[in-house]
Amino acid sequence: MAEAVLLAVTKIGYILGDEVIKAIISELSVKVTNLKELPVKVEQIRKQLTMMSNVIMQIDTVYLIDKGVKNWIGEVRNVAYHVEDVMDKYSYHVLKHKEQSRLKKIFKGKDYAVFSQIADEVVVVEEEIEQVIKLKERWLQPFQLVPDPLTEMERRWSQDSFPEFVKDQDLVGIEENRILLTRWLDTEETENNVITVSGMGGL
Repeated sequence: MAEAVLLAVTKIGYILGDEVIKAIISELSVKVTNLKELPVKVEQIRKQLTMMSNVIMQIDTVYLIDKGVKNWIGEVRNVAYHVEDVMDKYSYHVLKHKEQSRLKKIFKGKDYAVFSQIADEVVVVEEEIEQVIKLKERWLQPFQLVPDPLTEMERRWSQDSFPEFVKDQDLVGIEENRILLTRWLDTEETENNVITVSGMGGL
């Protein structure tokens, strides 16, 4: 469920780590004033989304069917999709500006306006993130967001996650089949036969 968030975080990481993008944003900041704080704001968004991703990944599976938890995760996913769209637009126009500079084309006023709109969209994303945080604090209980050790242990027991406590002879029907298979493998009659073995762990 955290895949969308991780993808958005990855795209932010690419943008923040790209030296060309940093140089272009620094250059554009001279004429587009609200771009000056853009890298800092994008980094803050990355941190917030990373924390949300961590919270989602540690939610106990018992609570994933809870409507409140599901709705909150849905809101986080929507914010992540919005971030991804903004980052795509951001990187596209930065690379377009780089290409225009390489070809010595004039960067027109409407092109600057695009970056101003992107900066405004980042502000909207910040507001959306704050809203998602408030929803979590207001409607979700702490126990819904942290795995319960006892529940986790019970779940593991129910799924037979401790095979070391189960002996082969305790499994119904396995001993008879083991003897039969061993006999087949030991005889010369199986020389031209193909034997397929499935589900016979422990042999």
